[in-house]
Amino acid sequence: MSFIPLQSLVMNVIALNVCHTGPERAPSIAAAILAADADLALLTEFKVGKGGDRLLSALAAGGMTEIIVGPPGARAYPYTVAIASRLPAESAALPLDGLPEAASLAEVVVEGISITAVYFPLGHLHVPFWQTRFLRYAATRMDRPALIAGDWNTGRRAVDISTRPVPGEAEFGAFSSSGWVDAWRATHGDKREYSFVSPAGNGFRIDHAFLSPSLAPGLLGADYIHATREQSVSDHSALLVRLAE
Repeated sequence: MSFIPLQSLVMNVIALNVCHTGPERAPSIAAAILAADADLALLTEFKVGKGGDRLLSALAAGGMTEIIVGPPGARAYPYTVAIASRLPAESAALPLDGLPEAASLAEVVVEGISITAVYFPLGHLHVPFWQTRFLRYAATRMDRPALIAGDWNTGRRAVDISTRPVPGEAEFGAFSSSGWVDAWRATHGDKREYSFVSPAGNGFRIDHAFLSPSLAPGLLGADYIHATREQSVSDHSALLVRLAE
């Protein structure tokens, strides 16, 4: 009998802004996630309702049966986060449950790794979320194997943003230098690639995955799947992160 070394076991985590989870696109979204051979899907801009139910049902039919969904979101912006996994979850939680920003974070622990879906708010709410919620939460996960991924709605102006300044650039830059490892940058250096392109043609790399220091050595690669955006499955490219468990 032969044994597979632990480092050869791979976990694939995909993060995708699902663009309101329109019911007509739900099968295509699920197909893209399953085609990527993802073990976990971190879904942002997820809408609770017909489209969301259809997407989660399709993922469950594909084996991703462990599911956690955030609260429906605010009336003015009724979107949330969700996680679907084909691996058993040791625990699942909404870290900001009971707070106004509860729809921004969902977390599962899989194979001893804390995996969190994050969706940063837009506009004037963006920087306060960093300062009052996100940094405090991230600090509690930094000393364990952890991955935080999703739509951060910001990046570093020099290499991630092609046009006007966006909120959170300073906070994102500081976080990138705090010990957390930007999975895509660690794989691709200072390459310029965008996960969202505006109707005017302006590019933004705003979908990110960060690894805690103890998980970073297990990073095998991180790549954008631009077909989800180019084929109008979503208006964002998916981000696939490969980890050695």
